[in-house]
This record gives sequence, structure tokens and C-alpha cells, in this order.
Amino acid sequence: MAKKGFEASGRMSVEKFEQLFRAEFDVYCDILDEKGKIAKQNATLASLRPKDFKAPGKVDFSLRANMQVANVQKKFKENFGLEIQIYKLSKPDEKDTLASLRKSVLLSDDAVGGGGGDENELVEGKNYIIDYNKAAYADTILWTDEENSITDLEPFIDFIRCDYDGEDYAFLYSDEDDFSVLDLVDFAALTGDDEDTYLLCYVARIQVDLENHPKFRAALSYSENQIEVVLCFKKDGEKLEDCYEPHSNIPTELQKED
Repeated sequence: MAKKGFEASGRMSVEKFEQLFRAEFDVYCDILDEKGKIAKQNATLASLRPKDFKAPGKVDFSLRANMQVANVQKKFKENFGLEIQIYKLSKPDEKDTLASLRKSVLLSDDAVGGGGGDENELVEGKNYIIDYNKAAYADTILWTDEENSITDLEPFIDFIRCDYDGEDYAFLYSDEDDFSVLDLVDFAALTGDDEDTYLLCYVARIQVDLENHPKFRAALSYSENQIEVVLCFKKDGEKLEDCYEPHSNIPTELQKED
């Protein structure tokens, strides 16, 4: 079988390498940094190398389709001094929902970075607390709905986002069943300094299986568990569209429930 591969050098960016790998082998991958975290897309391979890594005189990243994942990872490390995480896509069952298919990406290892767990990673539990109970840390919005008062409506979490690499976000969406809200309590829309502005204060408990969301889990590791939460509002059970404009989104820590 003919070898397959592509020209790669230390000057190549992580994003470019992953795109070429996907195009060449029809397989998804992520490059990991020294700490076992998913590397930034704009970083070069050379900038990520450990200081004590001795690069080969000539990069040889030619591969065969029948090579085992472990051998591909070994060859990548020999050439670049870095770990590569390769993903396997599972075939959906006929009874799977479209929303559940977003959860079908399986890591080839038990954890990103080959099992070297980060103390900041939220993995084991499934129940978490989001605490925006203090006005100093609350999001500020400008209320634009002239027909409805914010105090007469039902707030709910629309989506949660987390900084993935300094440029992109990872998301969890409520309408795709990425998480469930166990309760949202102590909600208060406090009047802000400017006209029609409000500070959104509340505490929420959510349930999410981070094992099913590898990108969001990696983003939590990158951002040290800091997330941003976007609320929406319902009237008589129906979601209101375009009822406010965000003024500020304040990150808060996603906390494991004891």
C-alpha cells in the first residue's frame, strides 16, 4: 500500500496541520501541548515543543492507512516532540436523536492528553453550580421589550459558552439537550446605573455529562473552569426573541456540586 502523508515543519500552525491531517486521512485529531491540553490553533508546532526535545534532521510523517493509532502517535512525537489525540466517530443507532449525535465523538484515550488529568478538570461529577448571586459579578443587559416587563417573565438558561483557545468558544445548548437545569433560584433583575439596564442575579444547578462534550471539557481546562451563561426569558411557556441586548457578560466558575 502506498504511503500517505504531507509536508510538515515546525513553522506549520496547529490549525493547518489538523486540517491537512483531516483532508489526507479523513480522521479528526487535536495536537496537545506539554500540559496535555488542546493546543491553540494559531500556535506553531515549533513553539509547542518541549525545550529538551531534539528535532530530527528531516521530518518524516509518511503514514499507512493500516497503521495503529499508537504507532501514529509515536511517530508524531518522534518528529515533533508533541502528543496527538486522534478521534474515532461512532456509528449512530437508528433510535438516536439528532441532538444526541453531537455527543457521539469518542476520545481514543480516557482523557484529553492520554490520561494525565489536570487538577482543574471537571470530569467525575455531573451536577454543577453556577453562582451569579452577587451584583458585582452579574451580567448587565439593556431591556428592549416595550410590551413585557422583565419581572413578569420566566428566566431560563439558553446556552453556556467557554473560551476554547482565546479565539473560539465551546458551547452547551439547552435546546439541544446538552445539559439540564435542576433549578434556577434567587433570581433578581436589579436596576442598573443606566436607563432600562438590569443586573441578572441568580444561582443555578445544572446537570451535564462532560464526557459527552470533549470540546467543552477541553475549553474548561483552557479557561480554568470559567464560563459565560446567557439567559433568555419565557412568557406563558414560550421563548421571547430579542427582548434585550447584552451589555456585559461576566465569566463565573463552573463549580462541582458537593
